Amino acid sequence: MRFTEAEILESIRSLEVITGHPRLALQLINLGRTPDASPEDYSRLIEKDLSLASRLLGLVNSAVYAPGNPILTVQRGVTTLGLKSVRELALSHCVASLHRAMALGHTNSHSLWKSSLCKAIASRKIAEALNLEDSDGAFSAGLLQDLGIALLSSLDHEAVIEAWSHSDRDQQQALFYEEHHFGLHHSEVGLRIAQRLDLPAEYLEVIDHHHSQAPLKKLAGFELAVGVSSLLPHDGKTWLDQDLQQLKSFFEERKLGWSDAEQFLVEVEQEFTRTEESLGNDSLEPPTLLEGLMYASQENARSSFSAVYQYTWLREDTNTLNDALDHAERAHSEAEQRADRDPLTQLFNRGGWDRRARMTLSQSSSLDGTVGVAFFDLDFFKELNDEFGHAAGDFFLKEVSSRMMESVRNDDLVCRWGGDEFVILFSGSNPTDCLEAARRVKSHVQRTPIRFDGKDMKVSATVGFVSISADAEEMNLGDLLQIADEQLYKAKATRRGTMSFTRVRE
Repeated sequence: MRFTEAEILESIRSLEVITGHPRLALQLINLGRTPDASPEDYSRLIEKDLSLASRLLGLVNSAVYAPGNPILTVQRGVTTLGLKSVRELALSHCVASLHRAMALGHTNSHSLWKSSLCKAIASRKIAEALNLEDSDGAFSAGLLQDLGIALLSSLDHEAVIEAWSHSDRDQQQALFYEEHHFGLHHSEVGLRIAQRLDLPAEYLEVIDHHHSQAPLKKLAGFELAVGVSSLLPHDGKTWLDQDLQQLKSFFEERKLGWSDAEQFLVEVEQEFTRTEESLGNDSLEPPTLLEGLMYASQENARSSFSAVYQYTWLREDTNTLNDALDHAERAHSEAEQRADRDPLTQLFNRGGWDRRARMTLSQSSSLDGTVGVAFFDLDFFKELNDEFGHAAGDFFLKEVSSRMMESVRNDDLVCRWGGDEFVILFSGSNPTDCLEAARRVKSHVQRTPIRFDGKDMKVSATVGFVSISADAEEMNLGDLLQIADEQLYKAKATRRGTMSFTRVRE
């Protein structure tokens, strides 16, 4: 069934977003650009949207964050998630609300969400590599650039697939097919939706021109960041040959910290896993950007990777099949390890740490001794990021992580909790042993400034610590985290760079 331009415009006019409006999400993004914005400022905005507030509280009380005691206020929820995760959650919520308003099916919505999130992450990574101040804005633009695809897909999903599933087409040919079938192509539709939603002018520009014919070398700043991400496939796996070659050429010509396109896509996929986890959504399969790219490079693919992969397996002899199975098992094992690690620091993420910490507590319950939990918060990290840039901030976090790993014992578990917060589970013979171990880590982390690009960055950490007998009957990990968090706030209220500690008595 073909559509007329008038029918598409009527669909846009009838679009009604009751909750999760993008303007609120973008207000939260803008708040992130305010140096002195506080969790209270974020909370006041979020409380204007009951559905977003409910989703936030549902997430922080879920198994992903395992708070121990229920978190009942938006402000405490914001503090638990971290401001960056709150902004990502708000954008996720607004995109999901838009998909509901478009009556987009569950399967299509998930597929488009995965593709949009990968593009958003790619946009932010390029913006950070270019040292752009507004990397959050690049993330937002990357996420919202394909609003038009979502609406067209809700009307005729098969036609959208047909437009973009032929690898020998270029972007302009795919857009022409859309225009022929729908009366407008998805960039034009996305612009009209963004105007209908009253989004800021910079987003209108990006959505309208994200498939511009201008080569990447002629783009700069915000437009370049989104331009690179627009080359990623709409279904996450089927690359247009021309887009693939343009992406490869870009990373060969521009030295932005990645050796090639493959390394960049590995980092995008890792960040996708981390972001999905932080949003409390583990229902999506990991993206196959890299697999699709490698297959397209070798075979000049004209169909999706998964279909051809299955066909190839049927033709393999036994030895080759066994090799493929061994490779798949290794890849699965590596993927599991990767899913448990923070992609930047390679420390455990929350999920990986939580599983191992609970196992440690279970094993310790039959032994004499003590366990301790320490919350580390890096002081003035946002100011450091603003002064030295995101590249320096990433280097700072990696160096702090390295110092932590140098100073802990073999059985201690170190986790990047999120942003500039770290959590360590200590095991020791007595409370003093664990407390001294935490002090030793703090001292080692702060011992000297971290030098980056000829500049010294001072290291200071505020710490909250709690210890408990390993054989305590009511030793609950969530409760320990809650108490350590409370001690952290107590230390902050006293003075940054201090440590507050307590012991749970039986």
